[in-house]
Amino acid sequence: VSHILFVFVITLTTLQRFQYDISIWKYSISMDVKAGTTKIFLVTANLHFIQH
Repeated sequence: VSHILFVFVITLTTLQRFQYDISIWKYSISMDVKAGTTKIFLVTANLHFIQH
């Protein structure tokens, strides 16, 4: 019984860590997207400025 409990606890901790990793991963992706959008916006604005 204690062995099953041990496995259960390990599974829970692993799942929690996995969720934590996923949230960090999502956060970094959203930051990348924001940075990319800003970069595209700046480049477009610069091109627009140069053309006029």
